[in-house]
Amino acid sequence: MAEPRELAGPAIVAASLEAAREHPADALTALAELPPSAERDEAIVHATAQWGALDPRAASAWASGLPANELRERACTAAAVAMADRDPHAAADFVATQMTEGLSLRTAAVAVAQRWAQQDAPAARAWAGQFPTGPLREDALREITVQQSVANGSTLSAAMPSSL
Repeated sequence: MAEPRELAGPAIVAASLEAAREHPADALTALAELPPSAERDEAIVHATAQWGALDPRAASAWASGLPANELRERACTAAAVAMADRDPHAAADFVATQMTEGLSLRTAAVAVAQRWAQQDAPAARAWAGQFPTGPLREDALREITVQQSVANGSTLSAAMPSSL
């Protein structure tokens, strides 16, 4: 039979996922008390995103305060994406100063560029143009181009060869 403490973790994760909608900071406090697990980490990323939708600066400050590891990068990505919906310039600064090289940085930067392009494509393009030549820059600039096409009412299929 499982010990009561072993059963408490999954119950807290489930309750925290529900609580994250209304009280993400409280959910994160409860989740931080649990031992590491894939479920706990997913719940932390979810709650960070929920908090980011309500208070992006508080969520990003909390996420950047986590120990340097994969969870921190995933939580920072969630916070940056949520922040980009309200303040893409601040989100871009957060990504550039608080995240480390890797897939999470690339994911966050492309998501910020995409959201920024919806509001101010030239500014997003200028930001992405500062990236070193490589996949991150290419992905961000491609996403900005897609957003500009959508905003201009054109479709990507119109630019594709008819032989495809």
